[in-house]
Amino acid sequence: MLPMRRLYVAGLLLVVLALPARSTTAPNASELLAEGRAFTTYTALQRYFYSPATASYNGIYPPAGQAQVWPYSQVLWATLELARIPGAGSTVLGDLAARIAGLGAYGNRTRGGIVYDAVYGGKTYVFYDDNAWISLALIDASDLMRSAPFLVAARQVFRPIESGWDASPRDPCPGGVYWIRSRRNHDRTAVSTANGALIGALLYQHTDVRYYLDWARRAYRWSQRCLGTPAGLVSDHINGAGAVDTRTWSYNQGAMIAAGVSLYRATGERRYLLDAERTANAALAVLTDPLNSGEPASFLAIFYRDLLQLTTVAPSRNDRAAVESFANAAWARERNARTGLFYFGHTTATLLDQAAMVQVYAALAAT
Repeated sequence: MLPMRRLYVAGLLLVVLALPARSTTAPNASELLAEGRAFTTYTALQRYFYSPATASYNGIYPPAGQAQVWPYSQVLWATLELARIPGAGSTVLGDLAARIAGLGAYGNRTRGGIVYDAVYGGKTYVFYDDNAWISLALIDASDLMRSAPFLVAARQVFRPIESGWDASPRDPCPGGVYWIRSRRNHDRTAVSTANGALIGALLYQHTDVRYYLDWARRAYRWSQRCLGTPAGLVSDHINGAGAVDTRTWSYNQGAMIAAGVSLYRATGERRYLLDAERTANAALAVLTDPLNSGEPASFLAIFYRDLLQLTTVAPSRNDRAAVESFANAAWARERNARTGLFYFGHTTATLLDQAAMVQVYAALAAT
């Protein structure tokens, strides 16, 4: 198990002493509503899923074992989004530091990098997309908490993702990042590669190391060339035989939007912004009824938070309305008012769904 807990907890005092500056603009009614729902949903998440004895989370409620790293990463993101809300305070930042410390239960050192296993305490199943979510969260946490060690950790997590790049010129559409570290599964996925592009662009902005920008451009181009559709969306993955899974999951579109926005910020090249807007428009045209779309709430949450980021560089867009529509419908139709838990058709409540809705409400409150 990776001994990282001391690194993260040691930074907590510095975090509390250096709280990020908060906006002095008074929140409007929509933001206040979203903020209340975000904290109510987070309170239910902590009550029903958190295990104080092990400082870990159960994957479902009623409890049946510790969560895998994918839902844990989304709890980390939920706490991160909460911490962005103006006036969230030191308690939430302390929770964020604790969530980062909790990554140690999944992590292992590997040749100068950090790799996170899918299973709590495990050393067997490494999914590159899981690691991408964590690297991205650490980059954002380094900004929010003014923590250089978190950025160092994000770079270390990126190293194994780099090693997941398909370097064989004999493969159909060579390149792309694999989904899993395996000799049997050769799927190269949008979720790994587009998020890899996003990590590269963000690391370039933080370090001015040209290698990261070059890596980001290459991953972005591959995602468009090998998985792109005429409508401007990206398909899910290409397998070892060259067959493309044409499902256009919302979180993959979100990853491409976020990568385009970050590449635009890094380079000033407007084509990246135009790409992001085209993908956003095409995805919104498909997601006219998100609750009946077959999309998991976790995928939708990622898409919507990335969509809201697009509005920061394209302020004329009105994407907030689509996010609010989903948020209101989920609150009215998918939430148990007694417990505060979201079900989305499941017979048990999942940590993943609950974390997703914290993200959605917190993003609306902070954007």
